[in-house]
Amino acid sequence: MPKLNTVHPEVKDYLLEGADYWIREVGIDGWRLAVANEVDHRFWREFRMRVKDAKPDAFIVGDVWSNGSRWLGGDQFDSVINYPFRSIAIAFLSGSGMDGQLFAGSINARKFDFQVLSLHIKADKPEYYST
Repeated sequence: MPKLNTVHPEVKDYLLEGADYWIREVGIDGWRLAVANEVDHRFWREFRMRVKDAKPDAFIVGDVWSNGSRWLGGDQFDSVINYPFRSIAIAFLSGSGMDGQLFAGSINARKFDFQVLSLHIKADKPEYYST
């Protein structure tokens, strides 16, 4: 995944014009934004304003590997995908041997963030980001 300098005016304008084009000209209903936590919050605020101006009911969801609350204040994304939580929820709901107490302990926010960060630090980057 390329790392774009979204603070640079020409890069920012190009990306925002692209977002506008896909909403207005092609008629998409929203955006799923991969690796959303790697992009500056100021850019996402402008992105949201541009998209919502073009289509107020457009849906914006970002991939975030940690606590997504910083993106959910009504000024960036409508929702976030939290894959680590998904894995824990599937293990609990599928009857794979995870009981309610283990599930509750697994979703403790600080413990959960620490576990995800530990995985990130220990993992080979290409393998970590490809899952």
